[in-house]
Amino acid sequence: MISELCTIHLDDPILKHIRKDYPSLRHDMTVQDALTAIRLVAVGERVIYFYVLDDAERLVGVVPTRRLLTAGLEKPVSRLFLGADNQFTMPHAAAMFDAFFESGYGNNAIADGRNMLVKYITGLWIIQQCRQKWVADAGADISWDEIVRRSEAAGPATAFIDVDDPAFALPHADMPAVIVEACRKTGQRLSGEMGAVARCVYESLALKFRYRLEQLAGFAGRKIEPT
Repeated sequence: MISELCTIHLDDPILKHIRKDYPSLRHDMTVQDALTAIRLVAVGERVIYFYVLDDAERLVGVVPTRRLLTAGLEKPVSRLFLGADNQFTMPHAAAMFDAFFESGYGNNAIADGRNMLVKYITGLWIIQQCRQKWVADAGADISWDEIVRRSEAAGPATAFIDVDDPAFALPHADMPAVIVEACRKTGQRLSGEMGAVARCVYESLALKFRYRLEQLAGFAGRKIEPT
């Protein structure tokens, strides 16, 4: 492998270096068909995924080896696609598979050859940055209980931010001012008062979590109850 890397030129077309002996299956196969086909061809010693192709040799899905080996023999291979467990037709599964990744979700490898559905949200980083500014201005500690109390006293939020905006992922010396300016740019008014800013952040986070949960329910085809 090291010797191969030493001979690669960075200006080479990527197609010159990709492997073409990948293990593939047909989209209309059952698990029984797939296992029979696998036994008839040579596959590498370490195969983690099988690539499912349509009649035009286009990729329509990816199936983990573990999922293939543990599924019922009559189950269609198209029902085993990553992210397509609850889809009933191949075209629907392929469309959902595209929507899944276009929405920013991904698969993280975890133990036992399984994959975990993941979508990262900025989370409490924003309010932590705000607290640093408030503490610095006050010259004294400000507890989280105090910030929550002030946010409750401020009443329902009247301005909101997209917590996943890249601007909020960076450290800022004055995050509250960044939030106020972001609201101004989107035609919203937000005072720089601690309670109003905190309420904006907390409710914006809640809306983002709800939005992503509704997306997951759409992918799964069923209601998902938070735990």
